[in-house]
Amino acid sequence: MKLCFLYFVLWSCTVLAVQPVKLTKVQMLEDFEFLQKTINDYAVFIPLVEKRMGISVRDHLKALQQEITSETTPEEFAVLVSHGLNILYDGHSNFCGKDALKWNVTSTYNYLKEVSNAELGDTLYADYYASVVADRIYQKNKSNIFFKYADGKYYVTSPFTVNGISIKSGEEVTAVNGTPIDTFVNNLFPKLYYTGWDPIHKKLYSDMLLTSLPPAGYETCIFTIGDKKIPIDTRTQIPGVEKIKYGLPRTPLVTLLENDILYIRMPMMMSYGWYVNQIKEIYHPKIKKVIFDIRLNGGGDDNVWKKILSHLLKTPFQYTYRVEMNHRENLKNAIANFGEIEIQGNKMTVSRDRTILPDSNSVGFDGHIYILQGRYTYSAASAFISAAKQNKEKFTIIGEPGAMISGYTFPGIVFVLPHSKIVYKIAFSTDVTGGTTDPYMDQPDILITENIDDYLDRFFTHNPQEISYLQERDKCIKYVKGLQ
Repeated sequence: MKLCFLYFVLWSCTVLAVQPVKLTKVQMLEDFEFLQKTINDYAVFIPLVEKRMGISVRDHLKALQQEITSETTPEEFAVLVSHGLNILYDGHSNFCGKDALKWNVTSTYNYLKEVSNAELGDTLYADYYASVVADRIYQKNKSNIFFKYADGKYYVTSPFTVNGISIKSGEEVTAVNGTPIDTFVNNLFPKLYYTGWDPIHKKLYSDMLLTSLPPAGYETCIFTIGDKKIPIDTRTQIPGVEKIKYGLPRTPLVTLLENDILYIRMPMMMSYGWYVNQIKEIYHPKIKKVIFDIRLNGGGDDNVWKKILSHLLKTPFQYTYRVEMNHRENLKNAIANFGEIEIQGNKMTVSRDRTILPDSNSVGFDGHIYILQGRYTYSAASAFISAAKQNKEKFTIIGEPGAMISGYTFPGIVFVLPHSKIVYKIAFSTDVTGGTTDPYMDQPDILITENIDDYLDRFFTHNPQEISYLQERDKCIKYVKGLQ
């Protein structure tokens, strides 16, 4: 107990010792200009973002910069920087914590550290600023109401009652404070968090709208739900709200469906050894199809899917990665060992042909493989899909388009703002194997979307963790089962 107390005291002293540096308006403006420079120098995908969303990244950054005044605190400035990174609409461009920074600075495997301006001493403020932004998002919102975006619209998930007015599950939310909800979301970008792009309905959306509102200055709003005007204060909880009964299926699973389909659910690209062992335990020669379910997989280690395939496939699997970035000599030197570099104007492309050879102990599967893709399939999971798209005779991608620009990419470069010492990452590459037909690398071969009834069924009625749900109710799996 005394030892625990001592640790607590030491931790408290450490937290208290980490105070943000005092910043003048001039210093904050210089830091923000540094942020803009790194974005302009390295974020090669900006034209894709601007074309898709119909925005000007430069204009959005300029508008944020104009919010800096002599009264802006270091914490408020950190939030503005996070909004600037939100504009990039990229999962690899965000604040960087202490542990990630240490690896980027000290690891012999990090080929990008020569491009970075970060040093080991910059770990002092890394966690502090990252927590400032996280606290702003999560601590202000106390609401137990949740809206779900589906089929281009927003819906209430759990039934609740406010001021004697009852709201049912599945009722549509059409406006906020009298403004159509799509217009409201567009006007708040990039101050909303957890935004995605819906390529089917061609609109920006937020899957955690209520969570994002308090940091954007909207603690109390009037929502138009059906034909009713409902006030919701995000600082308080509404009594009697039915809790979502079943969570998302985020546990790894390897099982047989109807004895001839091998189903592999991968919530993250981690622990390939576990998957390989499970596959070898249940695999048998009569398996006709394999399903990789990576609908909730936000990434991890690229080697995981490669090693699993090497233990699964009977024949070699060939693919090419082709990644574009801005032509900068420091970047060219950093990625020189990753393949052949082709320079055209201010752009350069690195490419390499890859072959995954069957392991000597492979189970020898020679049938078709189906990959289930979702909104949040990203990073290493998207790299798997990028490779699979080049082998349509062996692979089929089924499900929804990704919410962000997808495909095979390099990790982000770590930078530190000179005055505030805010540590952040900027993504610098984009997958160009899709060419002009699939520039965002997010399109499935077979489009299967979910409507609000599908979500409510999963939230309240049928547990998506159970095998019976996979066998009988999962739309993507039912499609695969119906194929001859």
